[in-house]
Parts: sequence; C-alpha cells; structure tokens
Amino acid sequence: SQNCRLNYPVQELNLIEGDKLNFPVLFETLTRDNVTFCSKVGSSTISDLFKDLKLEKKILYLPPLTAGSYMLNIKGQNQPIDIKVHKGSYWKHGSYIKTDDRLVEIRDQISNIVVEDVQVMPHEAAPELSDIKLKVFADNRDITRVHVFAYQFFPNDPNA
Repeated sequence: SQNCRLNYPVQELNLIEGDKLNFPVLFETLTRDNVTFCSKVGSSTISDLFKDLKLEKKILYLPPLTAGSYMLNIKGQNQPIDIKVHKGSYWKHGSYIKTDDRLVEIRDQISNIVVEDVQVMPHEAAPELSDIKLKVFADNRDITRVHVFAYQFFPNDPNA
C-alpha cells in the first residue's frame, strides 16, 4: 500500500566475501526509480551494479560481493545503505571481522546471525521426521534464538 514503509535499522553494513545479503521491499518491479546499487571508491562511483540485482516475491537479492565498498539506495529510505565487504572471517571471540591486518567491529549493526551450514538428516527412530542441524555465528550466542518455519506451500505474502 502507499502508506507502508520498511525501515532498515542500519545505514552501514560490514560483511565478508561470500555473505548473502537480501532486503524485504515493498515494490514488485525492479526499476531504477525503486533502487540503485553501485560499487564505490571513496565518494566516487566506480560501476553501476543495478543489472546484478534480483527481485523475487518482494525480496531484493544482492549479487555475491567481493571485497570493496558498495552503496545501495532503496526508495523510501532516508539514507543509502553503505556496504563494506572485507576479505576475512568472523572472529569467534567477539563481534568483529578478522582481516589480515585488523579487526573490524560489527557490534553497531543489526544483530548479526550468519547461518554457516544447514543439514537435514532423517530421524533414526521415526523415518517420517527429520532433524535439522544448524551451524550459526551470532554476535550474542547466549541470547540468540533461531526459528525455523516450514510450509507445505508458500503463501502469496509471507509477511501477512
């Protein structure tokens, strides 16, 4: 509807290469009026990456990103989202990305939860059931909950 608005709580994201990034949006057609996406060096735009975006069922999917800086503008947001992709890994001892020469703090972002692996295994005692095993990185593991939703069909609007 015209009056709906999604607010993303962060204007800067720090990620590592290989992270998948997507955003719920209110539009159903991907146009330059709705979204822009580019790579940057400093304040200069290096390349327009709009062609690499995908939109499916009101979810905007960004392409796999290599180390660098990117800018995403989504219609209706007060500020663009600055995305910094690092060559490194999530440090297991805190809310940091560990690169070759530094630690990048990621605590000020939305709570980071990275699903590193998912395994679906048949249940030994009841073959009609399956066990799900997740390998998860989270900023605050002690207070993190992971919910799994299952559908026999996908509703038209999963947010309804």
